[in-house]
Amino acid sequence: MKPVILKHIFKHKQPSDQMASEFCAYGKTPELAQKRFGNDGADFDYLRTETLEYPKADCYAAVAFALGADWTATPQSDQYADCNWILTRKDGLALFIGGGGWNKKGRISISHSRPRHKGSYLDLWVGNTKLDAPSITVADTTPPAKIAKAITTRLLPDSEIAQEAAITKIAQLDAADDAQAKSAQSVAGIFGKPLGENYHTKKPETSGYYKNSSWTANFGGSVSFAINSATPEQAKLIAAALKSNL
Repeated sequence: MKPVILKHIFKHKQPSDQMASEFCAYGKTPELAQKRFGNDGADFDYLRTETLEYPKADCYAAVAFALGADWTATPQSDQYADCNWILTRKDGLALFIGGGGWNKKGRISISHSRPRHKGSYLDLWVGNTKLDAPSITVADTTPPAKIAKAITTRLLPDSEIAQEAAITKIAQLDAADDAQAKSAQSVAGIFGKPLGENYHTKKPETSGYYKNSSWTANFGGSVSFAINSATPEQAKLIAAALKSNL
């Protein structure tokens, strides 16, 4: 038999912790669930049972509800929708929530989902301190309201610090990327050789060649030149140009 979960619509107030915790339970028959709750109109517009593939859906939705109107709960992917979800705040801060893993059976793990830069994980520092990914665990029998309280008091403060550091770092990296691209375009324009596209990254090239010299626009915008096998006369001309322009 597939897991059974209670579908519900909140009417006036959040359900009691006891009732909310039972929304997280599965394996009950529809008959038992209906007998337990009946038609409790004080808390709900209606109450019914439904067989679902994803037994944790309402549990994590109830956590998002308890966190406040700015939060939503969505599955990490269709493949892992039965266990791994993302709680997202309106400003973009996201938390991963899922099973604690083989070494933390009976626990729910919740951690800050660190923003990435172009798909790459970021190492973050505040001063000389490297930031680890903030995380907590709670028992999988914890009611949604209490999970939300644990998130608010134990996880959000450190997560907000990490989120701000990540956003700052991403802005710095984007600025350095832009400077590199502009330098590359500028140098290429002098030589009259438009930059092509990197075959692997599908991004504009940041280096080029001109006769017996090569150049590279570095990350951040500085440019490196290399002169290969210049004749003595060419070397003198290059040296004279450097001397007069630097």
